[in-house]
Amino acid sequence: MFGVAVNSLSSDFDVKPFQILSLSGGGYKGLYTAKFIDYVEEHTGKPIGVHFDLICGTSVGGILALALATREIKASTIVEKLQEFGPILFTEIELPGFWGSPERLPRKYIDRKAYEMFGFTLDRGIAKAKHDNTALKQGLEQIFQDLKVEDLKTRVLIPAANWTKGKPQFFKTPHNSKIMVDPKRRLVDVAMATSAAPIYLPNYEIDSQVFVDGGLVGNAPGIFGVHEAEHLIDDDIDINNIRLLAVGALSSRTTANQSEDLDRGIAQWGGKIFDFMIACQEQTSHFMLQHKMGDQYYMIDEHVSTEQDKVISLDKANKGATKTLLGLAQATFQKEIGEEGLWKFMGNAAPELDFRSQREAV
Repeated sequence: MFGVAVNSLSSDFDVKPFQILSLSGGGYKGLYTAKFIDYVEEHTGKPIGVHFDLICGTSVGGILALALATREIKASTIVEKLQEFGPILFTEIELPGFWGSPERLPRKYIDRKAYEMFGFTLDRGIAKAKHDNTALKQGLEQIFQDLKVEDLKTRVLIPAANWTKGKPQFFKTPHNSKIMVDPKRRLVDVAMATSAAPIYLPNYEIDSQVFVDGGLVGNAPGIFGVHEAEHLIDDDIDINNIRLLAVGALSSRTTANQSEDLDRGIAQWGGKIFDFMIACQEQTSHFMLQHKMGDQYYMIDEHVSTEQDKVISLDKANKGATKTLLGLAQATFQKEIGEEGLWKFMGNAAPELDFRSQREAV
């Protein structure tokens, strides 16, 4: 469990519970989340989406949420594609360091001609994002092809930041009569928008509007899902009838090295500012949900060791990171398989929705 153990879920519901699945962002660390859910699906023999009435996901969690909401694309597919395209997206190249020892840097950091002339220079990460997003889109095209939001069978809520408007935006299935635009959006575009992590990846444009990673809005989107169910879904849902399962992505509690200079600029902060921000968000969301929902909320995640934290990060997709993430997913599943909290969610059957027919009937 994540932090202090949350009490087992109560089964005292007057009517069928409304179940929400929340999936956190975390870049390549989402391999942990996807593999854990893959273990659950393999154990139950069913797509996990059939158990939930709403799936929320941010960044890589948003990609996974969209896949699971089809009820046809399994978590194992996301596991496979992350391992296939992750090393391409977050490619590292080994160069001789200043003192002769090897340094591993993102390939896009290297200006080839300048490197040939001067031995070393930085290209991306200062003026541009650290990584190009071409491989990400190629992988998403293979997963989702031409599927649209209205083709999903389970409700979704996917956070992103609309930089054109300067405010948060939530991509949703048409579970509210006022949702008119999102149903026609391609899943590829929604996935690209929610996963455009600042500093790490370029922003993404849809219909002349610029979007940035949903982690700027809420990296752990469960609190938004509860609010959506309570106030913005056409069906009348009582808060006392809502229960939430949240699966994290090994959020790192980035902390200060107090031996370092307190006066830090962009070169000193780098990607740590984004990592620190989303870690704080996740902790805030977790404590709010504990307070609001009590034993109707169940959180699954792991605290990584200091040594593991050196191996894994949002944009590390090498063999060491992959092995660590898969090992942690297996350890978490082995721990949770005997816990009542997780499996109570698997006893619920959520209806399969047909948003396309609903829209055509209007």
